[in-house]
Amino acid sequence: MKPIVVNYAQLVPRFIRKDKTGHALCEAINVAIQPFLTAMVNADAWISDHEAMPEWALDEKAWENAILYDYSAAIETKRQWVKEAVPTRRLYGTAYIIYRYLQSVFDIVEIEEWWQYGGNPYLFRVTVSGEWNAAREAWVRTVIGTAKNVRSELDTLGLGSIARIRIDASRAYWLVVYPMTGELEAGTYPDTNMALELQKPAIQFTAEGAGYETDVPMCGTINVD
Repeated sequence: MKPIVVNYAQLVPRFIRKDKTGHALCEAINVAIQPFLTAMVNADAWISDHEAMPEWALDEKAWENAILYDYSAAIETKRQWVKEAVPTRRLYGTAYIIYRYLQSVFDIVEIEEWWQYGGNPYLFRVTVSGEWNAAREAWVRTVIGTAKNVRSELDTLGLGSIARIRIDASRAYWLVVYPMTGELEAGTYPDTNMALELQKPAIQFTAEGAGYETDVPMCGTINVD
């Protein structure tokens, strides 16, 4: 936005402008009022333009809108949360909004309702993969407790394992396509590939979970050599 420029001398009677002291006073007021006018322009941008908001303004906007918010998150994640505050609140009570919030922090998020894994009615379980510590666990439980619907209850919270596969770039392989390769199916049947499972909400886990690195021989491929 363009800065606001005000010439205070134009707002006073002519006899004051012609007086040396009066003219000097007008110029002094022009200099003194300019920072205030600049602040007004910036404030308007901070209120209406989410892309221009500094981090402290995003934090205050999140508090004002009473949205789910992690003050330690990256600034771009904060910007997205504040920008989507109003439409996001309409989705509270759905598995999608829990997934959306957790996805902004973790590498992989899986949410399964009771009928998907054979649990009791109205239960669901959540598995996340990525960096794990006490602060992140607290964030997960805050998101779930705030965004879930009233009748549903968290069954288990699990920390998924991440497999890293080394591929020999010097050899070529055919890709064999298998059925049942959805997010909750490939590599998870008959049970979710989980490094840790927290059975009760009261359990606090503080160790780091960065996944496992495993060397795997050729499998599920056809060597063309």
